[in-house]
Amino acid sequence: MSMNPHRPHPLLGMPPPLACVPIVAVDADELLRQAAVIRTHEPAPDVVEWRADHLRGLALDALPELLGRLRATLSALPLLFTLRSPAEGGGGALSDEQRLAGITAAIQSGQVALVDVELAMPAAARGAIIAQAHQAGVGVIVSAHDFAATPADHDLDAIFAALSAAGGDAAKLAVTAQTPDDALRLLRATARAAAPAPVPLISMAMGSAGTITRLAGPLFGSVLTFATIGAASAPGQLPLALMRDYWRHAGIRA
Repeated sequence: MSMNPHRPHPLLGMPPPLACVPIVAVDADELLRQAAVIRTHEPAPDVVEWRADHLRGLALDALPELLGRLRATLSALPLLFTLRSPAEGGGGALSDEQRLAGITAAIQSGQVALVDVELAMPAAARGAIIAQAHQAGVGVIVSAHDFAATPADHDLDAIFAALSAAGGDAAKLAVTAQTPDDALRLLRATARAAAPAPVPLISMAMGSAGTITRLAGPLFGSVLTFATIGAASAPGQLPLALMRDYWRHAGIRA
């Protein structure tokens, strides 16, 4: 599938950068408790991601009701639904078919603003999910992750190109920085890809050597990053208050 033919998603079309806070919970009570803390936090995040793959015994038939409770707890905060596969750093033991069913249920629930769809998903299934999401007015972030390293420069360029052409509303690449140079290479690759990309880019380098990419990413073309109010969902995420302070002092965002 080529570039996204419909209008940019209104959330992802906002001026960058956006800060997204993940919820990583093992049961429904903890999920709603974390959501309540996030809703009253100052500063507020722009987006909240529910990493549903971490919920123990996730029952797909109960997902719409749980999403409704989560939506009510978060109030007006937009919700990104992610059901990450183990191959891309996810928890749980759902089969590929169950993960597809879960993403579909989230789209059909009417409770989510965005869903995450992995580039590694079979192309036909990925295309079907994206089409369903767009029909329902739900935005799609197409993602790829490398938890071992930062690929070579030409591979970074190729991954960004594939993500951007996958038909979603934004393209997300997360790599792992082993050295400061890895972080710089990811930032340079983001800048190379951002101008010609048909959709907004999201990039970050995980790990301590990659922390700078979460702070300075907007200067290189990344429109969203992940910060914490409580538990992190990936290595190197920083507290939301710290990130927003840096952005304000650096003149990136008031």
